Amino acid sequence: MEKIIEYLRAVPAFYVATVDQNNRPKVRPFSLVYEFEEKLSLGINDTKEVYRQLEKNPYLEICAFQPEQGTWMRVWGKVKLFKSQEANRRIFETMPALKAVYGDEKNDTLVAVSITEGQADLYSMASPQPQESTPLKSAE
Repeated sequence: MEKIIEYLRAVPAFYVATVDQNNRPKVRPFSLVYEFEEKLSLGINDTKEVYRQLEKNPYLEICAFQPEQGTWMRVWGKVKLFKSQEANRRIFETMPALKAVYGDEKNDTLVAVSITEGQADLYSMASPQPQESTPLKSAE
């Protein structure tokens, strides 16, 4: 898990894909990633489309590229959405600048997004097969 988070934090932005109500792909940049309860997690706002899309279809895919290494990572999986002051604390520890936007951990628009099952694949530009694959499984 640590290696996945380090990879995603090493890029200015990674991209998260979902689908809208018409099954059209929607992709947006993210930079917040953290580990919460042994799961790869993101933070979103419940007023945004990404929240409604994940409520309706709880699957996403993340893609990040490190051109200097010639590698890219795909992370896909099923997610669990939940609100938690403890998760909010981790979000603010990970990205303190968000306190200016959301206030404190009692903010009720922040939503934790944890991947409960899925996989992270690390690729080299030199090969179509993953160099590494890491299953992401829930302990629940």
